[in-house]
Amino acid sequence: MKSIRIEVDEKSYNHILFLLKSLKIKELRIIEEDNKKTKEELYQRRF
Repeated sequence: MKSIRIEVDEKSYNHILFLLKSLKIKELRIIEEDNKKTKEELYQRRF
């Protein structure tokens, strides 16, 4: 498995998120880090 880590500003984040969700990928894990709070969302698609 390969992974990519991208750090962007809020405007770019929304554009990249839209593009990633449109791709045919097995798993998209989104981790938002805001100081000490971490929010993680996991999107899975079955083929």
